[in-house]
Amino acid sequence: SVSLLAPFNNWSPGKDALQRAENGWWHTLLAINAGDSIPYCFWVEDEAQPGGHWQPDPENPARCESGYGLQHSLMGG
Repeated sequence: SVSLLAPFNNWSPGKDALQRAENGWWHTLLAINAGDSIPYCFWVEDEAQPGGHWQPDPENPARCESGYGLQHSLMGG
């Protein structure tokens, strides 16, 4: 499973779950304010790490430092 973690959901795994499409991509729909720059990452639970792990968006090159030595992706801006 994959969920979106960001400040607007208090970085809570499972709160904003993504849906897997037939083509293998994961999707969700969000409403954000124009001009907002929001840090986010994915919480991925899979066979390799069933307890879950943080992952920046591999399709988005925009990054910021999390403050904990991890990279977050940025949406908006």
